[in-house]
Amino acid sequence: MVKISQKLIQIQRVALVQIAKTYKTVSSEALQVLTGLVPLDLVADKEVIKFNLFNRGIPINIKDKEYSFQDFDLVNKLDLLPWEKGGISWSMDSDPNGRFKKIFTDGSKLNGRVGSGIVCLREARDIIWKLEIRLNDEASVFIAEAVAIQMAVEKVGPTKEKIVIFSDSKSVLMALESNKNHSEVIMKLRKILLVNPQIKLNWVSAHIGIYGNELAGLSAKNAATKEEVDIKVKIPSPGLKISSS
Repeated sequence: MVKISQKLIQIQRVALVQIAKTYKTVSSEALQVLTGLVPLDLVADKEVIKFNLFNRGIPINIKDKEYSFQDFDLVNKLDLLPWEKGGISWSMDSDPNGRFKKIFTDGSKLNGRVGSGIVCLREARDIIWKLEIRLNDEASVFIAEAVAIQMAVEKVGPTKEKIVIFSDSKSVLMALESNKNHSEVIMKLRKILLVNPQIKLNWVSAHIGIYGNELAGLSAKNAATKEEVDIKVKIPSPGLKISSS
C-alpha cells in the first residue's frame, strides 16, 4: 500500500508542477498546498471506502460513530415517475406583513446540533402555532430549512385556504424548482407541494427585521438546543467526508 501511495503521489506531482508553474525541486506537500488539491492517495483511499460502503455494504466509522449505507441519501433518479420530476415554483411578491395566514420557516446549526423552526402567524403578529424540531447532528442547515418547509405543509394538511410559506433559503427554493436535485428530503417535499397547490412558497430576505422570520430563526435555534432528536434524516452521499489515516 505504501508503494501504491507513493506512485500515486508521483503521478499527481507531474500535473501539480505544471499547474503551479513552479520549480521541479518544490516538495509534493508544498505543491498540494499551492494548488489546493487533495493528495491523490487520500482521494483513492476515500473512493475505496465509499465503494466498500455503497457497493459491498461494509459499514464505516466517522468520528467514532458507525454508519451503514442505509444512513445515506441514495435516491435513484431513474426510479422517478415522469410527473415527479417537475419543479415547484416560488416567488418574492407576497408581503411578509400581509393580513393573511402565513408561515415562516428557518433552519439553524448551533454547537454542532441542528434544528428546524416553524411559526404560523395570523394577521401581522398573532402566533397561531409554532414547531421546534431537532434533527440529527449530521444534517446540514440546507436540510433543516427543507425539513422546516415540509413540516409546515404537513402541519397545515389539506386546505382550501390561501397560505404562504416564507423561507429565507434561496438554495432550498431553487432546489425545489430544479428537476436536477434528487435528494430524498427535496423529492418528498416536491411530492407534498404538488398535491397542495394552494400553498405558495415565497422567498424573504434574512436579517432585515421581519417579525415572523425572526421568530422562526429563534425557534430553529431553540430546536437545536433540545436534548432529544425529533427527526433523523439521511446524510447526502456527495457530502460524505472521510478522513484517511
